Amino acid sequence: KANALRGFSLDWGQRRLLTGAVVEPGKEGSVLTTGKQYVFQARSAQSKMYRTRGNAERLAKKTSQIAKLIGGKEDARLAARLDELLEEKGRQWSHLSERNVQLARCAAKWAVLTAVAEGCSVIFHEDLADLDHGGMGRTTNGRVALQVRSAVFARIAALAPLYGLRVVVVPAR
Repeated sequence: KANALRGFSLDWGQRRLLTGAVVEPGKEGSVLTTGKQYVFQARSAQSKMYRTRGNAERLAKKTSQIAKLIGGKEDARLAARLDELLEEKGRQWSHLSERNVQLARCAAKWAVLTAVAEGCSVIFHEDLADLDHGGMGRTTNGRVALQVRSAVFARIAALAPLYGLRVVVVPAR
């Protein structure tokens, strides 16, 4: 049975998608943790997503360059190459989108089931929507991280009530 005062607190990392801890209120407004750290790692999936996004961004640059080269001229060879690259770019974005959804589902289910297993009644997570995610470059890392995180937030918010959990978003410090 869930303890009404016990919560599962989630934090986001650069190398680890989610890190969690069980927290309870302490004396005089303090917050205590059990000391056990919970980690959801999906390194292979995340690295594959970074590669896929990088490939799609390179294809976008190539298609832009070929479109500039064509520039209103009729060049069947370049036009065929452009069509080929546009099709591949679409496939890459489709793969990335599907991987985002799959990773978000897995992470959300892990968070909710871990909270239930630890007898928590609340899931806390920090709202990092306005923060810049540094370390691996602004384009690839930041976009992938924010897309997946927002999808995980949405999945947790949808899944938690099914297990009798509340979700509380804590403002970023």
